[in-house]
This record gives sequence, structure tokens and C-alpha cells, in this order.
Amino acid sequence: TIHVNLTAQFLLTKTLLPALYESDSASVIFTSSGVGKIGKAFWGAYSVSKFGIEALSQILSSEHEDESNIRFNCINPGATRTKMRKEAYPYEDEDKLVEPIDLMDKYVWLMSDQSRDISGQSIDCQ
Repeated sequence: TIHVNLTAQFLLTKTLLPALYESDSASVIFTSSGVGKIGKAFWGAYSVSKFGIEALSQILSSEHEDESNIRFNCINPGATRTKMRKEAYPYEDEDKLVEPIDLMDKYVWLMSDQSRDISGQSIDCQ
């Protein structure tokens, strides 16, 4: 979990930074979780990985605020109808969950120039 949710994000971002520097307006968006802000019992590694992604976004934003046009932000999608959610909450009513496609406008907005002044933030979709 930590390797996928945090280490991979760190290494990919580090590797892609040279390409991002060449952009007039680059946007890096990490997907976080509510348990990345408030720890939850028995969610250990997942929660730690999401806390780490929140910190990574804030740190990268601070490190690059004066020297580049790269923005770093997190999105917390909230309760969403996914396979992982179904496994974690098998008895939850899926009809009350939003579809992943319903969250795409938040990602598209953060990638657009309309959010050019936003960096180091964590945005809750729900």
C-alpha cells in the first residue's frame, strides 16, 4: 500500500519534474482520502500512505512556489463506487455512492488554467 500510494507517486513525480518544468502551466494532482487527514483504526498502512501524499503535495508546492509554474494539489474523492470501496464496506448501499466519472470535473478544473493560483491544497469532492 505504501509503495503504490506514496513511494510510486514520489518517484514518478521526481522523474517527471524535468518535463513539468518545460510547461507554462503544469498541474500535479494526487488522489488522497479522508483517512489521510484523520487517522482511522485498522486502516494503518493505507492511512499512513495518504497522510504522506498530503505532505508530499504541500512540500512540493512549497519547494516550487517561486521557481516554476508547477502546481501540486490533492483531491479527496470521498465515498465513491469503486471495487476497493466494495471490498472495504461490503454491506454499504452502492446506490448512495457517487460514480468516479462524477468527480472528473474537479480533476479537470485543477488541471486547467482556471486553477492556476491554487497549489498545496487538499480539495474534498464531497
